[in-house]
Amino acid sequence: MHTNMFVYIYVHPHIRDCSCSTLIAEKFALTSPEILTGQGFSRLLLAGILIDTGNLTSPHCTSKDKYMASLLISGAGRFGCNGLYHILKYKMYDVSDLKIVDILHKDFKKWTRVGKLDAVGSQLVAPHLGMSSIGISITQLAAHEDTSYQEIKNFQKMEKLQLFMIVSGYYDSQKNFKREILVSAESTELMRNLICFFESRLPFKVLHQPGNLCCKVINLVELFTYKSCRIVHL
Repeated sequence: MHTNMFVYIYVHPHIRDCSCSTLIAEKFALTSPEILTGQGFSRLLLAGILIDTGNLTSPHCTSKDKYMASLLISGAGRFGCNGLYHILKYKMYDVSDLKIVDILHKDFKKWTRVGKLDAVGSQLVAPHLGMSSIGISITQLAAHEDTSYQEIKNFQKMEKLQLFMIVSGYYDSQKNFKREILVSAESTELMRNLICFFESRLPFKVLHQPGNLCCKVINLVELFTYKSCRIVHL
């Protein structure tokens, strides 16, 4: 639960018993079944079910999901469910035709943390926080465009973020899963506080990079020896 969850006072939790795409397809099947005969629309709904359920193999996959996927099988076309699922997974990480701003927007979340009351009783608003999740390494992201780092800063300004984190999860050439975190802070003080927070919990190794980038790498130990997180101050 996020600390700012109380802001959404009219949102009530709902326990999902199947994929959202399954629920949508179910409604169409009951009210306008002829719509589901079109391959394009069937493929759209089937794609959602396959992604949500890990190609119908996830422990959260229900009999509703499997039944609706069988009704929408025409949407898979000549690829079949397995073929369509692998195409979808590839497309999720294929960002070769996207600009930096589009990559960052693919999976972006934003929070505003509310602070304590000040002397006159007004509630202080803490920095706007933002996070983008990407499926490529930080190095690949930096090499995506000639002005990648500037585009990241532009994105941060556009979203009015005092602290922006890019969380990277990818497999290297040896098929080892890697985790990296790029952090862009609005001020040196904010970045210093963040680094102190991490240093009190995880070991760092300083990286030397050209330009005015202050780079550090967190080497996660014990259960996380296969991961590394890079913290960059832009």
